[in-house]
Amino acid sequence: MVNPKEKVTDNMENEQQLLKSARELDEKALLDIFDTFAPQVYVRVLHVCHDPGQADNIVSQVFERLLDELAKGKGPNKNLEKYLYQSADRLVKNN
Repeated sequence: MVNPKEKVTDNMENEQQLLKSARELDEKALLDIFDTFAPQVYVRVLHVCHDPGQADNIVSQVFERLLDELAKGKGPNKNLEKYLYQSADRLVKNN
C-alpha cells in the first residue's frame, strides 16, 4: 500500500510543482493537498483540543488560510506539511 503523502510529495520537485499548480488555483492540486493533509492535521488538532467540532473548524480555517495565501501568490514554497501543522498549532493556541 502506498503512503498517501508519497502520492503528493514523494520528492521536493513534486511538492514544488504541486504548490505552483495550487497557486494557479488548479482544482486537482488543491484537492490533492486537502485529501492528503487534512486527515493528518485533524488528528493533530484533535489530540490537543479534544473537541471534534473545534478540530473540524480549525482544520477548515487552516485550509481556508492556505487557499487565501496561495491565491495571493504567497504561502509556502516548500515544506507544505510543516506549514500546515504550524498554521494549525497557531490556531489551536489562539482558540
